Amino acid sequence: VEGLDLERYAAAWRGTIARHDMLRSVVRPDGQMQVLAEVPEFAIPVLDLRGQEPADVLAALESRCAELSVQVLRADVWPVFDVRATRMDGDRIRIHVSFDGLMHDLWSQRLILGEVARRYDDPAAAWPELTLTFRDYRLAQRACEATPRWQRAREYWLGRLDALPPPPELPLARASGTITRPHFVRRCVRLPQATWSRLVERSAKASLTSSGLLLAAFSDVLATWSRVPQFTLSLTIFDRVP
Repeated sequence: VEGLDLERYAAAWRGTIARHDMLRSVVRPDGQMQVLAEVPEFAIPVLDLRGQEPADVLAALESRCAELSVQVLRADVWPVFDVRATRMDGDRIRIHVSFDGLMHDLWSQRLILGEVARRYDDPAAAWPELTLTFRDYRLAQRACEATPRWQRAREYWLGRLDALPPPPELPLARASGTITRPHFVRRCVRLPQATWSRLVERSAKASLTSSGLLLAAFSDVLATWSRVPQFTLSLTIFDRVP
């Protein structure tokens, strides 16, 4: 970002933290989650790289990124997220954000970062107090789990467990069980807009979602390399109750 006011940005974070109880939450050693009534004033540590050689700046940025990408925060120590800043020449600032999936899923992260951005743009804006908490949500989920429909679904999937095939058996350079700290690399290919639009249109005519279509293509690639063609893929889902 160019021209970012870091104190104003930190204030936007403090307002968001005060409004969302899960941003003040920890998991105690006994496994119980606790929302802290008060937390220390949130501050953003700054690494100043102004005046450094471009190669040194790049190396420092890559080092900081590598550190945060494998960071495992203590769940019983607040905050269970990490925000840092790197200051560079030309009034440029790089913001580094590390979330722990234990506390915030990807959807939540987008909501949080979106609110921080809006608070930064308009510090005087009034924000309504949230009337529902994560505890309310979990109690509602538990109530759903007591319904006959939920129990039927649970029994259905438990009955299928023994018949579900194993995960793909892929040729690996080393056994996954021997890797103590996995490192993930994102692969990205972009389709031209016109190609993607035609693909979405054709899948809709076949009553398929674009996500389902991509998953089928991904499964075909895995089947090409898997020792056995029948396998099970498990997916992360948001499953956010309305």
